[in-house]
Amino acid sequence: MIELPIQTQISGVLVRLRSELGATQAMVAQKAGIDQSRVSRIEKGEVEAPTEVDRVLEALAELGSKEAPAL
Repeated sequence: MIELPIQTQISGVLVRLRSELGATQAMVAQKAGIDQSRVSRIEKGEVEAPTEVDRVLEALAELGSKEAPAL
């Protein structure tokens, strides 16, 4: 099995959780207090700032994700 870089793994999880909720990047961005373009970059693995990833995870939890850890 090929091991993917951790950022790629995190990005994939964020996309999956958002998709399972039926949420748009704009919805997540609004909850997280960041721009939609920033959510897009986080999902592409272009942003590695832990605080921003945490904000997206918190937003997903607020939107109803059972898998997103409440931080």
